[in-house]
Amino acid sequence: MSIVSDAVKTLENRIFGSGCEDGLVRISPSASAGCPYEDGITVVTEYGGKVSELSTSFPLDATSKVSFMFDSPLKSPVQRTAACAILNVISSFMCFTRKGRACGEESHKVCLDELIAEIAGKKVYPNGCLTNLEGMLHEAGALYPEKRVTLVGKPEDADVILVSGDGLFDKEKLAVTERYFEGGDGSKELIFIGPAVTGFCVMHGRKHHCPYGRR
Repeated sequence: MSIVSDAVKTLENRIFGSGCEDGLVRISPSASAGCPYEDGITVVTEYGGKVSELSTSFPLDATSKVSFMFDSPLKSPVQRTAACAILNVISSFMCFTRKGRACGEESHKVCLDELIAEIAGKKVYPNGCLTNLEGMLHEAGALYPEKRVTLVGKPEDADVILVSGDGLFDKEKLAVTERYFEGGDGSKELIFIGPAVTGFCVMHGRKHHCPYGRR
C-alpha cells in the first residue's frame, strides 16, 4: 500500500453509497497545454460532465469504472496515474474541490511569483516532472537576486520538496515523497504542486500550490 492507495481509500469512504463508484471514467492523452511547470504529457479525465487534467510521464488511454482502484495495490506508475486522474475528476464532480485543470496563460506569472515568494532563499528539491519549473526558477533568480532559489540534487539536502504528479506516479519519486510525507527522516516541507495532485491533496488535507487552477 502507498499514500496514493490511502487517498483512494479515503475517497471510497467519502462516496460510499452515492453510486459514483459504478460510473464510467474516460481517461485519454490530450494535446492541450497542462501546467506550465511540468514537462509531462497531459492526460484528460472525464466523468459526469466534469473534466480534469494532469501531467504525467506515464500516459494512458482507457475507460474504467471508478471502483477499479478500490482495494487495488496500484503497483505500477500507470495505475497510480489512473488512480490520481480518477481522484481528481471525482473530487471535482462531488465538489470536494473547485480545481480540475491548469490555470490559463494570464495567471502563469502571478502563480510563479507567489510560489517564489514562498520558497525564495530556501534549498529546494523538485520531485516530479518539473524541468520547466527548474528553468523558470533559474531565470528568476538570475534576474532578481531576492528571488533566488537554490535547487539541490538530493532530497536530504533540501528545506522544501516540491512534489508534482510524477512524485506520486514514478516508483523512485514516490519513495522520496513517502519518506518525508509524515515528517519522518528529518524535517522537510512538502509542497504539492499543479493540478495532477489536486484530488490526492484533498483526500490527505495536504498543502497544495495551484492557486489559479480552473474548474
